[in-house]
Amino acid sequence: MKKYFISVLIPYLLLQFSGCYNMQVITKDDFREDSDYLELNVKTKDKDISFDDGNYSVRNDTIFGKGITKARIDPEIVDESFEGAISINDVEEIKAYKFNSTTVIALGIFIVAVAVLVVSVYSSADWQVSY
Repeated sequence: MKKYFISVLIPYLLLQFSGCYNMQVITKDDFREDSDYLELNVKTKDKDISFDDGNYSVRNDTIFGKGITKARIDPEIVDESFEGAISINDVEEIKAYKFNSTTVIALGIFIVAVAVLVVSVYSSADWQVSY
């Protein structure tokens, strides 16, 4: 029973740790079309700004919101709160959590394969007890 429990638990943990969402780089054009993401990281020339869901909005090619800034002040990086606006033209890179269907499908197939393997091994095993 312990082996069965572990063999079922491991695939579910893989799915949990890899998740359906992951941080992906988004082009500016894609961001202009759909700017509703769970978490947003914006990189400009001199700072990186992280926005949580609901703490930013986009109007007229400008990102408004409250977040955390990681400013690059040589030789260290300083965390500060940020509240203001950033022009999308000043942005070098945008990263956001997006749904990754490839990971979900691959892990789903893996989980089903392990479940079939466990069922086939336990159903073909000789369960007679000899004394």
